[in-house]
Amino acid sequence: MRRPHLSISQILVWADFYHERTGRWPQRHSRFVYNTVGEKWYNIDMALRRGDRGLPGKSSLAQLLAERRGYRNFERLPAFRERTILSWADAYVARHQKWPAVKSGPIPEAPGETWTSVDSALWKGLRGLPGKSSLAQLLAERRGVRHIKYLLPFSIKAILAWADAYYRRHKRWPTHRSGLIAPAPGETWGAVHSALQRGGRGLTKGSSLPQLLERYRGVRNIHHLPRLTYRKILRWADSYHRRTGKWPMRISCALRPRHRDRRVAPSESWGSINSALHNGGRGLLGGSSVARLLQKYRAVPNKSNLPRLTYGQVLRWVDAHHRRTGQWPRCQTGTILESPAETWRAVIAAFYRGTRGLPGDCSFAQLLSIRRGVRNIKRLPKLSGKQILTWADNFHRRHGHWPSTRSGLIQDAEGDTWMNIESALRLGLRGLPKGSSLFRFLKKHQRISESVGHPLTKGNEPRRLLHRESGITRPQTL
Repeated sequence: MRRPHLSISQILVWADFYHERTGRWPQRHSRFVYNTVGEKWYNIDMALRRGDRGLPGKSSLAQLLAERRGYRNFERLPAFRERTILSWADAYVARHQKWPAVKSGPIPEAPGETWTSVDSALWKGLRGLPGKSSLAQLLAERRGVRHIKYLLPFSIKAILAWADAYYRRHKRWPTHRSGLIAPAPGETWGAVHSALQRGGRGLTKGSSLPQLLERYRGVRNIHHLPRLTYRKILRWADSYHRRTGKWPMRISCALRPRHRDRRVAPSESWGSINSALHNGGRGLLGGSSVARLLQKYRAVPNKSNLPRLTYGQVLRWVDAHHRRTGQWPRCQTGTILESPAETWRAVIAAFYRGTRGLPGDCSFAQLLSIRRGVRNIKRLPKLSGKQILTWADNFHRRHGHWPSTRSGLIQDAEGDTWMNIESALRLGLRGLPKGSSLFRFLKKHQRISESVGHPLTKGNEPRRLLHRESGITRPQTL
């Protein structure tokens, strides 16, 4: 079956309609032609190439659209020259202050061209280029741009010079995480460390940045620390004790160079020493600590391994302290003279935490309250209205007036004050109802008459109230 003849004008009408409908120009693989039946763009392209169906031939769909509609013909793109590509790259640097890369997008100086197409042509040898190159390689060779495949070799002398400059600026030595190297644009300390480890760029593999600084600058390398011995650690502990008057702990002087004796132990800290004693390594077996070492060889008390306590032993210390001072011990009392290695604070803490052989069901204050009758402010005895009235009557017989909140200690109740009674009555403590006061309580129980008012004080002396048969009245004023 013979196909109908075609004309250039008809093909252009179909192409225009396709562009209006899809927003792009047809290509040979665009399948069916709109506004007609049975036609395909592939068949039209073959007819233009062969000269079939009344067409002149030796053309193509892409060439026809390029000539008549300005469509970019990818089959006949203009040739590239390295000089032209470099001029585009120079213009890109002038605009963006950086060199172009494969993903830098379109090239304004060459409409329709992109840096991706340039890189592809350089690599595949298209559009008049020799091939086996790339955009990065071209810029490295012709413009000196850093390219990871064409890096300059390193030298030990240059690396050490960079490290010295870094130390002068930052007062510390660089690590593989120290970022860019200022005197060598584009280079990083991570790249130097990697080249020392794996070799390359003129360096022999098997080293590292910490090893290099340790060898040539004496910098402490945490992966290659010197061996330790008990004798050396004890010598450092003795020096610390002479200097500070205290024995070192795990956290003593950690990261504080001004406290380290650099003449004795350069760059060492008690934290790292304790870690080596605990975990092993650096010539030590492990399973120990600074505290245990000092306890064994210097008789320094170890807070995590203190001797056991008993109620009898603690009470003997309490009685001895009471005989000497006439007071019962507290947290602030300090050292126990009968056991200089102990303090009352540590003993009271053991009662609270239930450590050092103590059950933890009794506090130090409760022990003194039960075994020595010492007043425990956290467990005060309950009060009753009858008891308070008895104390008030006794106070009145002795002083001739009724007590107030400023009347001080209650002679009949060891350790209690009239202010405590006032607080218990107001807040409802120690078995008393809430919402009263000492004055209202005495008035309620007819110890103070209605006309008296609150027994205020003048200065530090209580106001003396006169007692009459009919009750208590205010003193007459002149």
